Amino acid sequence: MSRGELIVQTVLSVVQVSARVLTGFNLVFSMVLSTSLNHLLSMIDTYQILVLISLFNLIMPGNARIFFAQLQAIAAFELFDTNPFLDRYFGLAPSDPLNSSFEAVGFESAYFLHNLGTLPFAFVLYLLAVGFSFALTACQYPEIQVYGEILKKKLIWGTLIRIIFESFWILAVSSLINLKRLDWSTAYAGSMSLISMLVPFLLIGFIMGYAIYFKKQSMENKRTRHSEIYNQLDLRKGRDVLLQPFWFLVRRLLLALAVVFLESGVIWQISILTMTVIVQVIILGRVGPFREQSKNSFELFNECLVLVVMYHCICFTPFVPDIATRYYLGYLVIVVISIHMVINIVLIAKTMHRELHMMYRIWRAVEDF
Repeated sequence: MSRGELIVQTVLSVVQVSARVLTGFNLVFSMVLSTSLNHLLSMIDTYQILVLISLFNLIMPGNARIFFAQLQAIAAFELFDTNPFLDRYFGLAPSDPLNSSFEAVGFESAYFLHNLGTLPFAFVLYLLAVGFSFALTACQYPEIQVYGEILKKKLIWGTLIRIIFESFWILAVSSLINLKRLDWSTAYAGSMSLISMLVPFLLIGFIMGYAIYFKKQSMENKRTRHSEIYNQLDLRKGRDVLLQPFWFLVRRLLLALAVVFLESGVIWQISILTMTVIVQVIILGRVGPFREQSKNSFELFNECLVLVVMYHCICFTPFVPDIATRYYLGYLVIVVISIHMVINIVLIAKTMHRELHMMYRIWRAVEDF
């Protein structure tokens, strides 16, 4: 590893730790710091698209490859490496990766479970939390039952949908990788192959069921029962705002299909990415789905970042044959994304400070009263 690549890896490790601290802090206080959490998730959603771009059929320079590997840990909420745990306690040895690009960003196996990272542990913790909320509601004390009902509502209608949305791209890519590498040689490999055949249908079914169910619901019902899901959308604009969460899922499924099954067709991959950016910009500009105009503007800013990175990645093809030029362009990509990350972290910190200060003022006002 060269000195430049070592510096990049060191800097990204520091940024990764900072992002994880912010993520953990926001998740812990998500019940009250909803604005800063939504801003953080918006940043991470953008990095999910960038990680998918790094899986295109590109001649990625070493510095950019290291950067995107660290970025994937942020985009996937990867808190620790789960492969040693799976190998030690379940004896589940990983297989060879799909290619070197997938291996570099963390998709180190063809098996569905190995590529999910910490997502299964998150679902286990979620189920434990749901069980705890039901235990509270079954308590004989009415005061405790009230807290149980509040927790259950937030978990079922807020946290579950949020987990599915934020992990949708991981589920899609992991299942499609395994689907491309079906293996029936062992019981474990066969079970992973069977699951990988079912998951894409479940994902498509979730998209269609999501669209059909919420199309039937009245807008007033969404404001009350599903406020945790739609707390950012401007429901006064009608059903058009539902295009935003619907396209969020469809976009990731299309890009997952492109990186896995159009592995050698970089032109098609870039064309699909360009189309998804255009549709997203149309939704943001024409519909303006979010309540705050600043949120719509910032999402447009995120799409500009995706376009800038895409245009740089076009240079990581035979279009630019010089290795040194691609290496310097790799540093330029790192600088652009890092500036975007710093801007987001500063804005998240300011939002968190404002929300905490407002909570403190409300608490003091109640105490004084």
